[in-house]
Formats: sequence, structure tokens, C-alpha cells
Amino acid sequence: LSWTPDWLFATEDFPKDSAKNIIKVDDLFTAELEKKELAEESFKFDSVEDRIKILFSSGTTGIPKAIPLTIAQLEARENASKMYWPDSGAFLFTFRLTAITSFQAFFANLNMNTTYLMPREASHNLKLIKKHQVSQITAAPNHVLELLGLIERSGISTDTVKKVIVGGSKLSEDLAQRIERVLGAELVNAYGSTEAGWVSSRMGYSGDSSNLGEITNGVTVKIFDEAQNELQSTEAGLIGVKSNQCVSEYYLDPITTEKQFNNGWF
Repeated sequence: LSWTPDWLFATEDFPKDSAKNIIKVDDLFTAELEKKELAEESFKFDSVEDRIKILFSSGTTGIPKAIPLTIAQLEARENASKMYWPDSGAFLFTFRLTAITSFQAFFANLNMNTTYLMPREASHNLKLIKKHQVSQITAAPNHVLELLGLIERSGISTDTVKKVIVGGSKLSEDLAQRIERVLGAELVNAYGSTEAGWVSSRMGYSGDSSNLGEITNGVTVKIFDEAQNELQSTEAGLIGVKSNQCVSEYYLDPITTEKQFNNGWF
């Protein structure tokens, strides 16, 4: 880092450093935090086109890049994912708030005046599932794998979970079968990116890990070559996505923006 932070928040013990103040975020810290009275501070945006957050891409499109997200784009992503949200019960996103998936869930909880469940390691997430009677989990395959292993070893019942949405990387047939066997929950495999939002989803497992299911309502997908010329859908090329979920630029990076964004297409 080119600067030295005054505070470090960590989930593990760090060596003592007199130049920094260490706050360990453990169960004791969380318990004390929950006792505190919250102070609300409001901030008014002038337009839905105002930037609400700058995120970093996950790296599936190369080196992670800074992405400005507007209120309108965030609301479009919330609306696209609502069709999968439970009618009752809490939902848990195991991605951290730095990921767009959890940030839009946090935003949705604010809009619905419901509780946002802050994820951590698998043991903590299992406690959240039991305490809040979670009916739906959205997670990356490795998060689900850790959670399933813990459930199998502990024998703890998770019968409130009715649906599991898996995204972020490829879903294997073995993991899909374990989800259905251990949780007995409906399975949804989601495909998208930080730049494009929720592109498509597949109900259950088809036996083909390259099958990305049905295109999300309001999303258009086409195939392009390197020069951004449109190809036939049967030809190999770059996937182009266009919708009101898509961002339009990389922050302070006009060269990469010109390469990957064109007339509303990512």
C-alpha cells in the first residue's frame, strides 16, 4: 500500500504493531456490536444515474477492474433477481459485501425493510441459517461445498432451506447432486458478471456444465468477433450482453472501456 491505514479489521489474529490499531472481528466483537444503538444518517442522491458504489470485477474477464455502478443499474439488477427470491423467510448471500451479488441483496433488504444477514465462514453461516430460518441461499460453489461438509459432519437440520442459487464459477454434477441429497432444496444455477449483471439461469442440473439455461428477461445476448462484428449464434466468438443491468465503463480507464463496451453492449 502507498498509505498506512489507522485501523485494521481482521478475522484472524495479527502480529501486534504499534503503528496500527487492530480490531479482531470475532463472535465477541459481533455480540458487542449488536448491543450498540445505531445512528442513522441519510444522504440524498440527485438522480438515479448517480454512482452509488465502485466495485471491482472478480477477475473472470482478466485483471480485476474498477466498475462504477449507478442507482438505476443496481435497481435493474434487484428487479431481475426478484423472481427467485422467497415469498417468506430470510435469504442468505454468502458473498462478501465487496461483491455485487451481496451488495444488491443488502440494497434490496433496505428497500424491503428486512434484515440483511452478514456472511462469514461456514460455521457462522450455518448459525445464521438456524437462527433466522433461512429459506434461500445464494452462494459460490466453494461456499456451498464448505457448508455441505459442515452439515454432513454435524448432522444439524437445515430443513428451512428450500432453494439454493449457485453462481460465480462452474457447477459440477457432483456438487449439484450433493445439494439435492443433503439439503433437498430446489437448485438454480446462475450465470452473469459484475459488468453485465444476471444474464441467465438454469433450473436444476442438466448434466451439461456448459448449459447456462434461459436468458434473463430484459437481457439480449449476441455473439461478436474481436472487431465487434456480429456473428451467427452458432459461431464461436465473444459473448455480448445488453440490458439495463449493464454498466457502461471501467472507472478512469478509457482504453479498456473502448475495447469492452460499445453502444450499450458489454
